[in-house]
Formats: sequence, structure tokens, C-alpha cells
Amino acid sequence: MPTMSSQSIAAVKPALHGAASAVFNTSRQIGAAIGVAAFGPLLGSTHNLRVGFITCVVVGAGATAVALLLAALTRPAAVAAPPGSLNVQAPCATSAHDTPDNLPERA
Repeated sequence: MPTMSSQSIAAVKPALHGAASAVFNTSRQIGAAIGVAAFGPLLGSTHNLRVGFITCVVVGAGATAVALLLAALTRPAAVAAPPGSLNVQAPCATSAHDTPDNLPERA
């Protein structure tokens, strides 16, 4: 969770860090509530706890497969650079030691 939290906050401008943190934590709480609401009845639907766990795992795996499929189908297509363009990106600082003075020269 700490990695996911830091990545969600790092993805926005510093002025929006509080809002990003709030949205991340709210969505995490909503996901937990939906998970309990969905899997609780599945777990208790059988009189055998082992069968209930297996049912939850199968439904969870199916939901994960559907989510991955939807993510793959809704991903925007990559836009190719027009022929003849250089498509050069500026180098960026990747650590505290990479300052504009010691970055490699652009061609």
C-alpha cells in the first residue's frame, strides 16, 4: 500500500497532493467495502467453508480477467510520429545527482 499511495500522489502536481491522497484513500475504502459486500455472501452461501473460499477465489479470478480484458480493449492506440520527424525527447533529471549541469548533451 505505501508504494501505491506514493505513486498516486507522485502522479499529480504538488498543489494536488492532498486531493490525490484523499481520492486514493476513499477509493481504497470503497473497494474494501464492495469486496466485503460481494464476497461475504459468497463465502456464506455454502455450508462448507472450503467450498465458499473456492467460490470466492473463482469469482475473484473471473473478475480480474474481465478487468484486464477491459483495460486492454480500452487502452488508447499509440500515435506514431509523422515520417521525417525527429521525435526527440529532452532528458529529464532522474535523481538528486542528475542536475542540468551533468546531464548528457542532446544531439
